[in-house]
Amino acid sequence: MTRNEAGASTGVTWAFPNGEAAVRDTVVRSQSGRIVANTITDGSASETTAYTYDGAGRLLTATGGVVDASYSFAKTGGCGAAPTAGANGNRTSSVVNGVSTTYCYDNADRLTSTTVTGAPEGASGVSSSLPSIGYDAHGNTVTLADQSLVYDVADRHV
Repeated sequence: MTRNEAGASTGVTWAFPNGEAAVRDTVVRSQSGRIVANTITDGSASETTAYTYDGAGRLLTATGGVVDASYSFAKTGGCGAAPTAGANGNRTSSVVNGVSTTYCYDNADRLTSTTVTGAPEGASGVSSSLPSIGYDAHGNTVTLADQSLVYDVADRHV
């Protein structure tokens, strides 16, 4: 493993005993320590993904290799009980490899539902007929699509 002057990791190499080519994962960090590029090299082939962030340090884009992703934090025009949830730092939408997701929040900034469009047939593990997320008085997630979650008196998921 390699590290920069601040001690943050900048790379790791995996070597294999059977003579296979080593795999190396290297990152380039901004002055603030955020990863702005990641390159994976497997033998002679390599793939680089670049990342951009907003002034608050939130990931805005990841492009290159097998991913093309963008994330939004719109201050207005959102959905759910809190259409201005993006102003509080909540992700309001994303597009990842052509699949769009919209995130809706309640007034306590809790995610209440998502809407996915453009996903391949059968790709979603969440029932489209039950897209909601529910919470108890302690803020624990008690409903997640068609799942019910239970907690003990110490708010531990059981």
